[in-house]
Amino acid sequence: MLTALGASEVLSPEELLPSAEGKPRPLGKQRFHYVLDTVGGSVTAGLIPQIYYGGSISLYGNAGGIALETTVLPMILRGVNILGIDLVNFPIEKRAAIWERFTHEWHMMAHLPVSEVGPGELPGVFTSL
Repeated sequence: MLTALGASEVLSPEELLPSAEGKPRPLGKQRFHYVLDTVGGSVTAGLIPQIYYGGSISLYGNAGGIALETTVLPMILRGVNILGIDLVNFPIEKRAAIWERFTHEWHMMAHLPVSEVGPGELPGVFTSL
């Protein structure tokens, strides 16, 4: 499904977060120009060292924890930017403007594979995921 949406590659968690003894290296192979991180915690700590020079990571989730154990090396040697996304206090007027763009300008739903199923079909759909 992800390749149908335009992804050129899909990585397993082991491929995404290579580490020695569970700790990410201070600087890793540069693999990503931009990361949208919805997890936080050790996932974020493992992704930051893999961001290209001048790249960015946006954070808006903390299911993986709120602590961030990393070094400053990616920020001072590669100019990596860490950006926070506020999903709580962002003004409703600005949210509405963004949703309007999703609906009328960016046409996001037109690119998503969507199937309608009835309640009786749900167990089979969940099993196939």
